[in-house]
Amino acid sequence: MWISVTLQADADKAEALSDALMEAGALSVSIEDADAGTEAETPQFGEPGHLPTSLWAHSKVIALFDGDTGGETLAAMLGEAASAAGFAAVPPFSTETVAEQNWVQLTQSQFDPIRITDRMWIVPSWHEAPDADAINIELDPGMAFGTGSHPTTRLCLEWLCDTVTPGCSVLDYGCGSGILGIAAARLGAGDVLGIDIDEKAVEAARDNAERNRVRLRLQHSAQPTGETFECVVANILTNPLCVLAPAIAARVAPGGEVALSGVLESQAEQVIEAWAPFITLRAGATLEGWVRLEGRRPGHDAHALPCLPDRVPASPGTAGRTRRRSPLRALLPSLQRARARLRATHRSQKGGSPCCCQAAPSAGPDAVRTGRADGARIADDTGFRHPGQPIRCGAGHAAPSALR
Repeated sequence: MWISVTLQADADKAEALSDALMEAGALSVSIEDADAGTEAETPQFGEPGHLPTSLWAHSKVIALFDGDTGGETLAAMLGEAASAAGFAAVPPFSTETVAEQNWVQLTQSQFDPIRITDRMWIVPSWHEAPDADAINIELDPGMAFGTGSHPTTRLCLEWLCDTVTPGCSVLDYGCGSGILGIAAARLGAGDVLGIDIDEKAVEAARDNAERNRVRLRLQHSAQPTGETFECVVANILTNPLCVLAPAIAARVAPGGEVALSGVLESQAEQVIEAWAPFITLRAGATLEGWVRLEGRRPGHDAHALPCLPDRVPASPGTAGRTRRRSPLRALLPSLQRARARLRATHRSQKGGSPCCCQAAPSAGPDAVRTGRADGARIADDTGFRHPGQPIRCGAGHAAPSALR
């Protein structure tokens, strides 16, 4: 048995109260929107590179204490925490007893089979498949993002159902649980590579692939790859999608297709602009405020990137000679504009915070109040990334070597 205490706090003191309660002896503490379920409820979204969102104006801090804690002891602990957090007195609170339960069974009851399309379901291991003739992917909630319940995962799964053809190659960047790669393999893809920056996610994806009896190639993002794929899907976050645009786009084979998610509808134009020098994107579908962006890399009969003549007239005083000019220089204006837009919307990285290029690929789009990081810097100080240079974020970290 446990004692749950719910205290009222404003945004500017809720976090301090949470820390103070842990120091005073609470077993766990959570902060929630006190207006949840009303018209005043305020959803919060955050990701590395964005300014941190302040807590809800009306927050409730819920602390869990051992059931044997006596009334006087509990009152003393609350008083100590309130004082440490800057309160003149203990704020209004309520208590309730939390009985011991079968927590595994309770957790399982929250996850039912998820219908993606008429021919695909995501089914937890403790459930019977609703349609034995469908593609049933067995997946349990775990350490890595991706159970099929989040709108962005569903958007990507629907895209795979419409796009994957027998024998095609697929790259899943930010693979998390491996759900997208597993779906691609079950849909008939011949070669599927999943990449993630989190070793735990790579392990989870490997276990889930074995459970579903499919073959996935899986690797940490520190391992380089120069391959291209007919289908590329990346369900990560807006900032990494912008930072890594040139690198991910380079993994799309000529004539291949790409789908990006983890993007709020309000962020779509930012991603489209960052990708414009490489692949033209459009909104393919939306769901519950999230968007899936889609694009196709031009085939062999068209230039995938803007191109300049291989030789251009020599400068004055060098008559009779010509000089070579890199076709990539045609990208300079677009890269400069993308860099300026991205850097203008973010602030410099603070000490110890995770960098957007390091932290984000394995994080889910519903991650809340994550670390701060500088905006994307996809070019060097001249605004142009020379061939061979690593792509870097504003914190100076190179992009994952898998995409260089």
